[in-house]
Amino acid sequence: MNAAVVVPIRIDFRRHRQELESIANRFDPALNRAMEAFFRAQSSIRVWGEEGSRQAVWKPASVFPSPRTPRIETAYTYGPRLSLVSAISENAEIPLRPFDPSRIFMVANFETGSCPFLYTRHEGEPDLLKVGRVLKSASSPYNPGVYEASFDGSLREIVIQEEELETTYLSKVSLVGRDIHGVVLDHVSVSDVSLGIGGALTLRPARTEHVASYELRIEGYYVPIGSALLEAASRDRMAP
Repeated sequence: MNAAVVVPIRIDFRRHRQELESIANRFDPALNRAMEAFFRAQSSIRVWGEEGSRQAVWKPASVFPSPRTPRIETAYTYGPRLSLVSAISENAEIPLRPFDPSRIFMVANFETGSCPFLYTRHEGEPDLLKVGRVLKSASSPYNPGVYEASFDGSLREIVIQEEELETTYLSKVSLVGRDIHGVVLDHVSVSDVSLGIGGALTLRPARTEHVASYELRIEGYYVPIGSALLEAASRDRMAP
């Protein structure tokens, strides 16, 4: 009899950079100070109920704390990372086969799917932020794809990670840094990279000084595990 135990041990959450920028842009320090000044000028604040009603609740303005600038978390993890090594039954210790934790996952907005994922890290940000999937629908060597994106000069790292039951083949990945006049100051590239499940490619700018923008170009395709197995079975049937 075969048995399996799946224990959820960690949640890893990384937010979109665009989402963080949108939240930060909505915060206006001047408006915040003006609202606090108006609030403090009141002798009391009605927090519940209709004015004039017996159910209305009033509190002195002085009991409320001053507002604080919001602290935006770029990413967080919840729960420890654990590994089951063995099980003990009576006087026998039974070793447990290690299992790749990257095969049990859920990515925000994508319950199942394909394509490798792209993450970026920018200056002053300790964590990677999720950009999204790349090479969409480029699911065979006969249908390769190209992904292009631009980032500002604060870019410090890109990570292309395969998180599905498939293999990604990257024929070329290039990162070009330019100054405000469009002059190329930096060019980093790699070729012929294969990523299995859980595999990742990290690319960092070689130069950051005076760089105003970076252009990323990814060329390649992925092969879902099902397609790979069917192709292998077909070759076996055709072999003499």
